[in-house]
Order: sequence, then structure tokens, then C-alpha cells
Amino acid sequence: MSRTVKQFIYGAGYLMFVALIVIAALPSREPEPAATTPNAGSFRQLEMRGPVTVMTAADGNVALLARVRNPNETYLAAPFSYSFRVTGNGGAGMTTPVRTETLYPLETSAILEIVPSPTFTEDSEVALLLGNPTWAGIEFSLRPSLALRNVATRVDSIGLLVEGTVTNAGAVAASRARILAIVNDANGFPLFAAQTVLENLAGGASRDFFIRFPRDEGLATRALPDKTEILIYAQ
Repeated sequence: MSRTVKQFIYGAGYLMFVALIVIAALPSREPEPAATTPNAGSFRQLEMRGPVTVMTAADGNVALLARVRNPNETYLAAPFSYSFRVTGNGGAGMTTPVRTETLYPLETSAILEIVPSPTFTEDSEVALLLGNPTWAGIEFSLRPSLALRNVATRVDSIGLLVEGTVTNAGAVAASRARILAIVNDANGFPLFAAQTVLENLAGGASRDFFIRFPRDEGLATRALPDKTEILIYAQ
């Protein structure tokens, strides 16, 4: 073997040895954890709390009210779809438009839909249809902090109404605030429900709300103001 070849081999070997030392001295990097998403075994499905409540008014409107609970402690259902299905023994029926709602962990939401009374007969049955939620970890969501003030149930020349003020007590803006009122009689029996929606309520801001009930003299006389249930939901 010539001297030139030996020098080349020795030189290449030396360079490889130095390179191995440099690589060994470099700090190792741990692989970054992949973003996790809920799997089918990590959360519980939404629960319906009791049957659908059906309330009728003299003007021909019917209120369908259902309550849905998110039993998970760390998962936000944002959003989930829902609709109501009305059927009779004859098989004829109708389905209300599909809507969406958000449910925070361990929260129960009252869902309301108003339909015309000709949809109903004596044998009508109502079911709530729930879609599959989009689940998200609660750590990725900031919840607005809303409070109600000066809420009152009263009757004017048109009929029954509920009014008051919503205050965003936190710094997180609410893109949507839904206020739902259920009026009850002296025995706590639900007579009717109505709601209103406020959009874009900034942190620290307040806004008045107004909920009008159907024209129904019996409703106005039977509803007891201090029995009114007021619920508010924020997104």
C-alpha cells in the first residue's frame, strides 16, 4: 500500500472519530408530544334529564323543553346538534330544524323549541334527537362569567313578559348569551317557556334583555312571578 493511500485512510478515520465525538456531545432532544384528542373510552355521552316537557298557549304555540347534561368533568361539548321529533300513533310526524348548543363540563342545559299547535294531536309523542358532540378539553376553553340583575316577571297591556339585565362579570367576552325563562303556577307546574339571545357581550359590559310570552290571558293570570325560573347560558 502506498504512503499516499495510507495517509488518506488515516486522515479519513481521524475525521470520522472527531465527528462521532461532536455528535455525542450534542444535547439530545425528546420528541414533542402529539396533541391529544378524546377517544371513545375517555368521555361519557350526553345525558337527557327527564322527558320532554310540552307546554301549550292559547295563541296556538307549543313550547318543547328538554334538559341535557354533560356528565364529563374535563370535556366540553362544543358544539352538539339537536332537534325534536314529533310523532303520532299513525306514524305521521315532523322534525324541528337542527340546531347547535354548547355544554360545559357537569353543566345541564335547558333546550327550547317553539312549534305551531296543529303539529300536535292527542296521541302525539315528542323525542329529543341528539347528535354526536365535538369534544374538546376544557383547558383549551375560557368560559364567560355572566350574571343576572334586576330580573322581573310582569304583565302589561300585551301580556306576560320577563325583563332584566345581563352583566359580564369577567374579562372573557361572550359571543352568545342565551336567556331562557320558564313561568310556573302556584304549585310549580310549568306553564310556558320563552327565550332570547344576546350577541357579543364584552367583558365588564351589561345589557338589558326582554322576553315576551304568547298572548294568553290564562297564562298571564296563572303565572306566579316569584316562581319564574331564569336560566342563562354563555359561549
